[in-house]
Amino acid sequence: MFHVEPISRDDVKDVVAILYPIVKDTELKKKVHKHQKNGITRVMRSQGKIVGIFMALIRPFGWSLSYYWLDESVRRKPSSLFFFLNTFSKMKGKIYIKSEDTSTFDRYIRPTKEKGVYEFIGFGDDLKRGVEKWAE
Repeated sequence: MFHVEPISRDDVKDVVAILYPIVKDTELKKKVHKHQKNGITRVMRSQGKIVGIFMALIRPFGWSLSYYWLDESVRRKPSSLFFFLNTFSKMKGKIYIKSEDTSTFDRYIRPTKEKGVYEFIGFGDDLKRGVEKWAE
């Protein structure tokens, strides 16, 4: 069973512990608090363990997706689709992603004028095929 909820004050330490080895940002705790105040934050839990993290900030130009992480145990499983749909449904308007490595999702984005910033254009037929595959 999975449960999605906002990142609580008690979750911040765990979220930082999960994300820091990946992003190596010494300001990460401060950024989590900024997202809690000025954006959307979510964790997905399975049996009390955090298995998904989502953070986005609202900007004048649209949403900025800052962090999206899934534990290996839930990747490419129906729960990851559930988490994705639950979190992305909270954002209305354009969604932007800043990333140095887009190799795993480059077909879902297009470059903007700013280096390293991409506009999310959606999943198109990939989402439909993915849902059909999981439903089999």
